[in-house]
Amino acid sequence: MKKKKKACFTLLYPNLLAGEIARLTKEFKSDREFKGGVLTISIPYPEGASHEAHTLGDPGINTVDFGFFAAEKIRRLQNRRQTEEGKNEFASSQSADKEKERYGGCILAHTEDGDEVYLSFSGAPDVVDEAVVYVIAEALGFKVPEGYTNPLVPKARELIQQHIILPDLKKGL
Repeated sequence: MKKKKKACFTLLYPNLLAGEIARLTKEFKSDREFKGGVLTISIPYPEGASHEAHTLGDPGINTVDFGFFAAEKIRRLQNRRQTEEGKNEFASSQSADKEKERYGGCILAHTEDGDEVYLSFSGAPDVVDEAVVYVIAEALGFKVPEGYTNPLVPKARELIQQHIILPDLKKGL
């Protein structure tokens, strides 16, 4: 039987990371001002899942909504992967529907052992959210989806990777 993995991570300097997400949002030329968001990671296992979430910046009264949307993105991607139609999906943007308040911002990555790890962020425009979690997954050494395209990933790498120090996540795995 495989050992259960914990979704645990530490954000050193979360406000610096939030600041870089704000810069990335401006780079995307969004009219929306980024104040903060919720970063969530989930590792499923047969009896359930291990989840952890962190608030970045100061999303204020939107914290609960951003937490809900970050979790919804994970849940939707997990559920779609159980269907014939969605079995090959690796990003919540592949099933996004703004009319139904379903957004991109979640990436499926894999550990060295092949275990699934879902990373989700909510708080910026969804294309920014998804670039952020993709770069975080890369920085942690997870296998990220091949064929994933997002024009903000190169800029996200430049701005974000220097602030990602999440040692406890690898230890938990």
